[in-house]
Amino acid sequence: MSIQNGCVLWPYSKAMTGFWQRCRGMIGEPEPTLSHAFWFPKCRAVHSFGMKAAIDLIAVDKELRLLAVERHFCPGRSIRFKGCYGIIELAASSPWPLESWVGQQFVFIAQGERINETTKLSPTDYFGIALKSCDERVSANEATP
Repeated sequence: MSIQNGCVLWPYSKAMTGFWQRCRGMIGEPEPTLSHAFWFPKCRAVHSFGMKAAIDLIAVDKELRLLAVERHFCPGRSIRFKGCYGIIELAASSPWPLESWVGQQFVFIAQGERINETTKLSPTDYFGIALKSCDERVSANEATP
């Protein structure tokens, strides 16, 4: 699945916007698969207290550019990302070469359209997260984890 020149990495993404939803995070959500992601806007720190499995974390700036990656973030920890606007949580061991994409920009896609600052998401809305432009680092074979 692609949008313009981008590659959809996580077609089943969920915005975590309510207070209790953000506090609980992925706890109480179905076990994430490699096609799922959880978006925490206006968030610089997360915790994994009460979780049963490790997760991967991506910190992005306000333009959704990848700033930092934390792989295999184990239960019972907390972390803060300096200068980030939001955090994407994923199932651990994402097959994507995230570390090599630092500086690359993501886009959010809802029902085939890009989500921008004026588009409001309810906590139950699912959307896709795509890499804005695929290059030689993402081959057609890697585009479907």
